[in-house]
Amino acid sequence: MDAIVMSKAKSALNKIKNLDLNVVAPLAEGRFATVADRLAWLEDQAAKLKASNSIPIDLSQGIFDGTEFVGGQLRLKCLGENQYVTSGTWESPIIDLTSDWIDTTRVNITNIVPSGASCVLEVASSTDGVTFSNYSTYDPANIPQTRYLKFRVTLTAPVTSSTSTTLEFNNSDPQNTFTLDSNTVADGALHLKTSYTFTMTDEGAVGAGHMFSQVLDKTAFSSIEKVSVN
Repeated sequence: MDAIVMSKAKSALNKIKNLDLNVVAPLAEGRFATVADRLAWLEDQAAKLKASNSIPIDLSQGIFDGTEFVGGQLRLKCLGENQYVTSGTWESPIIDLTSDWIDTTRVNITNIVPSGASCVLEVASSTDGVTFSNYSTYDPANIPQTRYLKFRVTLTAPVTSSTSTTLEFNNSDPQNTFTLDSNTVADGALHLKTSYTFTMTDEGAVGAGHMFSQVLDKTAFSSIEKVSVN
């Protein structure tokens, strides 16, 4: 953001006139092929003179309320991944256009506003740098003509609704997305399985009864506290 101040306006115009009459004119035939080339050169010199009377406005300074300056841009304050406050303001420091100030011709602004968001620029003015007018919406056709200025930017963004889903460690929940192996259990909490049930093999009759057997791989367990048969 730049405030273009036409300080020493008469001096700048005189410099351009002097360039044209005393520098360019005597050499015009040999230096410029056409009148258009001569005019283009003068326009370039005028632009340089005007640029010397520009005052940049530092967006990294000022009062930040719900806003922050990141990557060369002023934006709403970030609260987390893809989360931002919905509104905020930035107020510039006092801008002194210096004692050579005559009038302000324009303020250059570059902004990128996402769809649904808004950016409002306001300006306050002062003749002494102490007492300022109330902020009013910046009107490029009606720029305050005072030596001291302050700018305020208000950023807003729409509130986006979202649905959060909480997945618990519960195998009975159809939304459970966890893949478990045979040694883990999810019954509201994820933990190692501590009780195993096996179907025993009937080895046949032994006397008046039957013999059942089950092979246990002890290497699959850190310890076995007890074995029971039902």
